[in-house]
Amino acid sequence: KTREKTKSQAAYKAFEKDSNIIRNARYVNIMLSNQCNYATIHKLCPASCKSAKEIMQTSLIRMIYKDLYESGFRGILQFHIYNEPMNDPRLFLLIKEAKEVLKNVTISLYTNGFYLTDDIIPDLYENGVDILTTTGYGLEEYHRLMKLNVEIPFFVLGGNLDSRLDWYESKNPVKSVDERCGCFLNSINIYSNGDIGLCCLDYKHPYGLGNVKEM
Repeated sequence: KTREKTKSQAAYKAFEKDSNIIRNARYVNIMLSNQCNYATIHKLCPASCKSAKEIMQTSLIRMIYKDLYESGFRGILQFHIYNEPMNDPRLFLLIKEAKEVLKNVTISLYTNGFYLTDDIIPDLYENGVDILTTTGYGLEEYHRLMKLNVEIPFFVLGGNLDSRLDWYESKNPVKSVDERCGCFLNSINIYSNGDIGLCCLDYKHPYGLGNVKEM
């Protein structure tokens, strides 16, 4: 909690200097689609609540790359919010194009691990993935992932199919200015329909920062 508070304070200070959200952001998360191969078995995850399939247009993703380049973004680019990025057949191409346009950006891939094998991992870093993170759902899957041969920074998180959907029903009022969340200054979250949400947990994003298709 202390570390998150420090990050929020740093984000506010950086933003106050020049009001450039993109240049000061540490992360940009692009949700390629609203599809996840675990959605049907994870009923309490927002990924299971999709009403219709959404896939972000490739042309829009390329426009986002252009805007990030022109705005001086030098942070970490990721391809997930509430989706499984390795479901998308364009992933390798999009990573490769991101590396070509955004030469100072770090590409981080966060996946549920279902598609990770020793055969496919070399393709990830050969196309430009710098950091690989996955979640081991259950002990057997966790140990399988831990045995993978990975030559880039690799993190395996222990996890379970939690009741994350319930988090959105709880109310946690801010009691002081020190409790302000600076997530929207530290992380830019672009959903598959183009909406910019306030944070990566804001799956309904009713109070977003606009839509990249329009502005």
